[in-house]
This record gives sequence, structure tokens and C-alpha cells, in this order.
Amino acid sequence: METLLNLRKALGLTQQQMADRLGVRRVKYAKVELGYQKPDVAFIAAACQAFNLKPDDMYRIFFRPDVSATERTEASTHEDHSPNTNSHRDGQRQRDS
Repeated sequence: METLLNLRKALGLTQQQMADRLGVRRVKYAKVELGYQKPDVAFIAAACQAFNLKPDDMYRIFFRPDVSATERTEASTHEDHSPNTNSHRDGQRQRDS
């Protein structure tokens, strides 16, 4: 699982150095990295540039760490597009009445 901590360590940076790159205070960066605070849009945009990632990937790291990019792609490909089955059941109830 990709995390902000793993990404930062892969660059060999301290929290302070990463915070400086993102233009935030170290305390804010640390809270986001540890999951105590959700990032705002400006933080996500800066992190995308710093780590050379797409916003979709950053969103997954911050808000859906349990879902990999592959799982999301497969899930959207296999979504159920069948018609609403309630209308069929309602029609059957009307005939039975």
C-alpha cells in the first residue's frame, strides 16, 4: 500500500523538507502524513507535483488507502448496469393482486 510516508521516504526527505516543498508548516504535513488531518485541495495539488503523481492516485492515498488503482479500474469496468429489478417486482405484485 502506497502511503505519504513511503513516498516521502523514497525521496529521502525529512518531514520538514517535504513540508517546505509543499509550502505548508511541518506540523500540518505531519498531521496529514499520520492521518490525523485530511489534506485540502492545495496540499493535494502540491503533493501531486512533488511526487509526480496524478490527482486520482493522490486521492486514493488520502481517502481510499484500502483500494488499489487496479481494483478501482476493475470495479468501474464491471459495474452492474442492469435495469432496476424493483419495477419488475412491483409489476408482479400488481398482477398477483
